[in-house]
Amino acid sequence: MLALLQGKGIKHKRKFEEIRSILLKTLSKENELTLNDLAVKSNLSWKTAKLHIIYLKEKGLVEETLSTPYVRMFKITKKGLKNNSDKCL
Repeated sequence: MLALLQGKGIKHKRKFEEIRSILLKTLSKENELTLNDLAVKSNLSWKTAKLHIIYLKEKGLVEETLSTPYVRMFKITKKGLKNNSDKCL
């Protein structure tokens, strides 16, 4: 059924673990990214990226390197690199 829906251009709903893994992989390839750049490079909406980055930040897997009223930048932590390679989200 899922393959049938995907063939018609309908995407499946991704699990939280998959979204968080995508965000960590994207951050591991770059030094730092703004929240908007992270969302675009991860193929996520800005709001989805924001909600999951908050979770990852609380877990100590990413850290906020810059916060202004207009821009927020994030980078992956050593703990985030380890967890991303272990796939333990």
